[in-house]
Amino acid sequence: MKAGDTYQHYKGGMYEIIAPVAHHSEDLSEMVVYKALYHAPGFGDNSVWVRPRAMFKESVVIDGKNVLRFKKVGSLSNNTPFVTNVVDAYAQAYGKTK
Repeated sequence: MKAGDTYQHYKGGMYEIIAPVAHHSEDLSEMVVYKALYHAPGFGDNSVWVRPRAMFKESVVIDGKNVLRFKKVGSLSNNTPFVTNVVDAYAQAYGKTK
């Protein structure tokens, strides 16, 4: 995981990593800083979020299946075809066609 990597949350939202490792000021636990690649009602465009690193990387059980909470789908920091991945991920998550 590195800054610029893009991930899809299991609920469908797309996110870009800002800082793959940040530290909580009180207990020094590792956190991930990331931003939404969409408009979130009540939070606006590209809202910034923080989550414990272990939670970001963990699996969750959805409909009896283990799935990654966040799945890497591309990177803005290399030649990964980001736009194609986002369009495909959006279409899959929301049942839309390209």
